[in-house]
Amino acid sequence: MKLILMRHGETDWNVERRIQGSQDIALNHNGIGQAEDVVERLMKDFRITKIYSSDLVRAVQTAETINLQLNVQIIKTSKLREINFGEWEGKTWTEVSKEYGTEFTEWKLNRRYAVPPNGESYQSLLERTIEVLAEITGTEEGTSEVLIVTHGANIMVLKSALNGTDFSKMTKYKEGNASFTVFDDKDIEDMISLLTV
Repeated sequence: MKLILMRHGETDWNVERRIQGSQDIALNHNGIGQAEDVVERLMKDFRITKIYSSDLVRAVQTAETINLQLNVQIIKTSKLREINFGEWEGKTWTEVSKEYGTEFTEWKLNRRYAVPPNGESYQSLLERTIEVLAEITGTEEGTSEVLIVTHGANIMVLKSALNGTDFSKMTKYKEGNASFTVFDDKDIEDMISLLTV
């Protein structure tokens, strides 16, 4: 089995470096173009049998644009949503550092477990992402190649955990908009085992 995890296409908030989190922000024109451009590579390299997508509109639009060519089933789920940054959403990181000095400092020092005001931790994001990927793996056939349209942080926490990378350095795994990474059987096995650690 292969899980092809893709970050959604570009939004205006990506360009403005605003924290999107759980906010429902649509793709911009460039983001639609990115989704259109990646289809040829996906069709050349994989035989995608199904698409699972975060239910946030930027992911859904990415999945639906790609599916104009693939024509497979799309299953939308809130479990693949981006991390919830609570009160920080809609702000830039510079604004957050000024307005939430103490909380922001604590978050930077303990990025895996600290929780933004009314948000969630990266550890919580990691656990729910692995749980839904385990569900998908259990549902699909062993030879399936499944496209998962999700968000940047979901992919970063998975790669950090699998590689034993401190979460303070997770941005080394940051994917560009509409970029993807492939998890094979071994990766999936290692990923699911993290839930029992």
